[in-house]
Amino acid sequence: MDKLMSDRKTKRYLYLTILFIMISFLSFITVYHIVSVKLSYIFKLSFINIFISNITPFATGGGFAQIYFLNKKGISVGQATAASTIRTVTPMIFFAIVTPLILIFDKGILQFMPERNNIILLALIAIYFYALYRVYRLIMNTEQVKRILYKALNWLGNKGIIKAERKDKLIKVILKEIDRFSLIQGLNPGVSSI
Repeated sequence: MDKLMSDRKTKRYLYLTILFIMISFLSFITVYHIVSVKLSYIFKLSFINIFISNITPFATGGGFAQIYFLNKKGISVGQATAASTIRTVTPMIFFAIVTPLILIFDKGILQFMPERNNIILLALIAIYFYALYRVYRLIMNTEQVKRILYKALNWLGNKGIIKAERKDKLIKVILKEIDRFSLIQGLNPGVSSI
């Protein structure tokens, strides 16, 4: 009976792995359509992302490297950011959804929790999904992101950290690129193409 259960778990995890590979491939295709470069170049960018992420603290450099190389290829910063975001966020969304489901349905994992308190586990998963929802709402509301960045840049300008003309230029460029990003993502249909 244990072997049968083990085989079922193995198959479930194999199916999840295959699903993850399919979703990753779809994100490659999506990026390909956004930036209109060769698919082989996108694969190279993915390996650049992996390499740079592994040698920078907290794996932060890979996305910036992708944006940099796409921009050197003639892609706008907004389009490059959208493409890099899709490649970065797709696996995060997959694991953000699948991990709590595995914690809920795989009873073998619960034995590693102290005292196996299911109420605490369910509360943590509920908080986790609420936090995911709030992040989703922030991403979908580009006007709120613009307001936050505008206020932050104004604060930096008022404190003398950045010069007024630099602040004005940054605000103009950042707001323009957010509009481009939201157009590509389909987040802000009211914005005309720039």
